[in-house]
Amino acid sequence: FGHFRMSNKRLWPVLAEWLLHSHLDLQAQDVATVLNAMSAVSFKHEELLQALLYSLAEEPLLSEASPAAIGLSLNALARLRWPLPSDAEALDAISSLAKRATKLLDKFNAAGLTQLLHAC
Repeated sequence: FGHFRMSNKRLWPVLAEWLLHSHLDLQAQDVATVLNAMSAVSFKHEELLQALLYSLAEEPLLSEASPAAIGLSLNALARLRWPLPSDAEALDAISSLAKRATKLLDKFNAAGLTQLLHAC
């Protein structure tokens, strides 16, 4: 839906509720894909964004996340302009992702590096 810029007002809230209940079954790449889809249609669902970010920023997903997944996730969150500077807990999670990205910096491809730069 994001590829076609379809931001159906009823579809995304239903998907968000479903993902909120099933996000624990997602792998790191799945989380990155969901965040990217949400940013493609500018859909902000605070609870889902928090759940996805916190799960990705903690083990086991943090060490499972590929450079591509980390770059895509940070880029998607930056496009959504989320989290707000006042959200200390979410900023700590972003910091965990950023630290992981710096450890994997030599493994990023050109697209991943561009996404990281774009997120900054």
